[in-house]
Amino acid sequence: MYFTIKQFELLIRMNKYKLLIVILFHSVMNYVSAQINGRIVDAETGEAVSFATISFQHGKSGSISNSFGDFSINAVPSDTITLSHINYEPVVFLGQTLSSSPEVKMKKADYTIEEVVVSVKSLPQIAQKSIQDSKRVLIQPLSAQGYYREFVYEDMQPTKFADGILTFHLNDWDDKAKKIQAHIEQARVKSKEQDDAFDIISPLDVRTVFSIARLDFLNAVIQNSESYSFEIKNYKGANQAEQLRIGFKPKEAAQQSLYSGYIIIDKESNLVQEATLQLEPSLIHYQEIKNAIVFKGQLCDKAITVKYQMGEEGYYPLYSSITLDMKIWNNKINKMLAFRSDCIIVNCHVGDDQLKGKNNYSKKALWKYGNSYNNEFWRYGIVMPLTDKEQTMIDNL
Repeated sequence: MYFTIKQFELLIRMNKYKLLIVILFHSVMNYVSAQINGRIVDAETGEAVSFATISFQHGKSGSISNSFGDFSINAVPSDTITLSHINYEPVVFLGQTLSSSPEVKMKKADYTIEEVVVSVKSLPQIAQKSIQDSKRVLIQPLSAQGYYREFVYEDMQPTKFADGILTFHLNDWDDKAKKIQAHIEQARVKSKEQDDAFDIISPLDVRTVFSIARLDFLNAVIQNSESYSFEIKNYKGANQAEQLRIGFKPKEAAQQSLYSGYIIIDKESNLVQEATLQLEPSLIHYQEIKNAIVFKGQLCDKAITVKYQMGEEGYYPLYSSITLDMKIWNNKINKMLAFRSDCIIVNCHVGDDQLKGKNNYSKKALWKYGNSYNNEFWRYGIVMPLTDKEQTMIDNL
């Protein structure tokens, strides 16, 4: 086929436009956000890495992997994403990497650097100073939107589930007299028909899972430090930041119910990055038996976790979770109850007018709010994916 000079010039101009369109298309796609799913596994064993933190370079809200290592985020191809976990080396990659290879492998971290045994007198000072600094720096007044969920089990069988998009607000982290306000934007509830007599002892409260960011739960360890053994380890965290890990556990001679856990502190800012606490299983039998109105009860497990993030607006709690297991009994019943709730913050900013004109939720558990949603919010946005077991549980309710 032959072309005249004019036809050839026209063809070149047409191709230029096509090239420009292609360039513009790819440029735009680099800034289009899309939901990306991934899974984090151990590089050696292939086992899931649970509750790893997924964060972005420029400070926007990240996410958390579930107990099977699965996570879901809204990202653009050019986003720089960091995975971090207390037991693993940080992994940094671009958003476009997940599109082609959704499985991310993490290598075990080396904790041989500067391992030091800390005296019982030193830990309260180190921990209290970091907690005080963290409370001082936390965004306030704070308005935050989060994805919240709660689970209830009776004798290992699921009986209630609820999740929703909530807006939280508080003026002062140190003012415990003023409760955190909560507004329900959307909610989904799944529940079995049953006797709700145990609701009177339910610890579920949409505000509590957010308020634990005050770190008051660590007072149980700090104020009883003579009963614990402590150790300090330095290691590299996300973005190669120097971090301090303070681990604690009951002394071998302990004859009371105590906790195990750790606190991670950023060495440069002295801010808490993560804190976790759980009843020591070997000492559960020392838990006090309490008398309720119509039955007796004993706590069998308690676990609390809080993770923080430094975002564009400042320092705030990214993720928090509470687990409480208890045994209750009387002459007619003998049951094991389990309550679990967690919340991940989707966006957060300084402000005191977020809930003006909105109804403050006056009840405690979200499941009492009932179903109220205009889209399947649990399928979109930055949420922590349900495990297959949890999804099956919900489908059967």
